[in-house]
Amino acid sequence: EIAQSEAATGKRFVKYWMHNEHLLVDGQKMSKSAGNFCTLRDLLRKGHGPEAIRYLLLATHYRQKLNLTEEGLKAAQQAVSRLRDFTSRAVSGKDGKGMEGLAKKARSAFEKSMDDDLNMPLALSHVFDFMRESNTIGAGRKAYELMLDFDKVLGLRLGEGGEWKSAEDAAPEIRELILEREHCRKRKEWRAADNIRDRLKAMGIAVEDSKDGPKWRKE
Repeated sequence: EIAQSEAATGKRFVKYWMHNEHLLVDGQKMSKSAGNFCTLRDLLRKGHGPEAIRYLLLATHYRQKLNLTEEGLKAAQQAVSRLRDFTSRAVSGKDGKGMEGLAKKARSAFEKSMDDDLNMPLALSHVFDFMRESNTIGAGRKAYELMLDFDKVLGLRLGEGGEWKSAEDAAPEIRELILEREHCRKRKEWRAADNIRDRLKAMGIAVEDSKDGPKWRKE
């Protein structure tokens, strides 16, 4: 690979060359003969977000086999949503006492994990530890900036989630669905409320319940 690439371009190809472990699908090796072969386009066509796919790939060490499952992709999407939710809230939040020390500790732990043979699973665990501790003391600008620094490595576009807004600030079609869902919740029609949430999600809209009423944002 290096020989043909450098011969063709006359430029250095890469500084490091690594070989990933095999990709499994539902516990079996991916192959056309097994009928479980899929491409990135196939996953996107099924409705899985690109960041969720990326997160799933990141969350397993490159020296370990990765088992690709629908459940794993859904869990990855939930993880990405948690990361984005925290980042978007930190934009307008206020850093609590001790945030500077907490951020410094988290940055150091993240970097040490990356220096340890690209131990991304451990690095991600430090990110979630930081989020959990930040929620206790209060997350603001310092927390937000650190999350964006983490994302320079993660590449999950954490800073691109929209800000949370009230239903009154939504377009008529979206506002109607949000209010309809709220009515369903008040009547304890949970299945109907979940169906509306899914419809909004398909439109690229996330909805969240708060003491001030339902909030929404673009995902």
